[in-house]
Amino acid sequence: MLTLIKKLSYRRSGRPKYMTEPAPTAQDRMLLEQLLSSVPSHHSRKGYTWVWVRNPIALADIFAQELPQQATEQEKEHAREKALKAPLTLALVVQKKADDEIKLSAGASLMQLLNGLYLLGYSAKTVSAKPLNKPNPLCHRDEQVLVYILVGTATKPPKEIRLVPSSFRRMG
Repeated sequence: MLTLIKKLSYRRSGRPKYMTEPAPTAQDRMLLEQLLSSVPSHHSRKGYTWVWVRNPIALADIFAQELPQQATEQEKEHAREKALKAPLTLALVVQKKADDEIKLSAGASLMQLLNGLYLLGYSAKTVSAKPLNKPNPLCHRDEQVLVYILVGTATKPPKEIRLVPSSFRRMG
């Protein structure tokens, strides 16, 4: 058990430019979905959803469509490229009116996913999401993408970083 905790303490975000195939297999995705089903929630419905982006070109089109109408072709191409940086992209979608407890559960789910990917040998990077204002296949009108997760196999190990002690206080 201690070995697993120590291993998880070395998990780092990978850079998409150093990610390549393979991405998680169907079997890996099933294991990850099983792992994510154990995230605690006091609601009967979790209030958040994971989306496996199977068609990165469709995601690229969503990113380009969100630009202002006067955007140049170069700006549209740059927006599209963001969706194609890694072999696999996931989106964490939450209700726009999600309460704090749902957001905490979504955050716990994100960490569970990142740890699961790491233990399966994959590299991952979280990327903040901009609001999507136009109808799209990622989320309904009452939902928003909270974060994107870029996933692949690392071609170069992530940078070593200095471990910072956790923020704990003792009472009493």
